[in-house]
Amino acid sequence: MTRGGEPATGRIAGTVVGPDARPVGEARVLVADGPTHHDIAALTDAMGTYRLDDLLSGVYTILVNVGDRPPLTRTVQVEAGRTA
Repeated sequence: MTRGGEPATGRIAGTVVGPDARPVGEARVLVADGPTHHDIAALTDAMGTYRLDDLLSGVYTILVNVGDRPPLTRTVQVEAGRTA
């Protein structure tokens, strides 16, 4: 927590869906290039959702791997106390 009572970290959350708009379970989600320069990985649940908490504020690159398809990439801005 910061002195003002606001959280010092934020989170990244989302849902991975396939070309048919159905959720993709067990997709690998990699969050890279953040302020700590440490990669963080997660798997989606059966509903295709993922959530990575306690991330420092900054710009992150998300890479999503589904099967043998090329990874999908997205850049997001994490802000303290918010979900990107």
